[in-house]
Amino acid sequence: MGFFYTQLTICTMAFKSKAQQIKLAGLAKAGKFSQKTYDRWATESPAALPERVETKAKLAKKKSQRYVEQNSKKESSPLKSPVSSKAFS
Repeated sequence: MGFFYTQLTICTMAFKSKAQQIKLAGLAKAGKFSQKTYDRWATESPAALPERVETKAKLAKKKSQRYVEQNSKKESSPLKSPVSSKAFS
């Protein structure tokens, strides 16, 4: 019986945002993060990075708030009541 070995490729992590890149640069300078790893990630990252990346939870919350705002505007139509307010006072 033989064993089959497959070549594993190591997935590297590039920076997702400028804020993450700045934070890890500080950690690398302080010696808490490998400078070699930081340099490798910096070369693998795209040139144009967003300032910050939002979490999926924040994006979902924003999307639901927009949905509620859009639907509340549709439902609140300016219909006048058939009964005048003077009749009840």
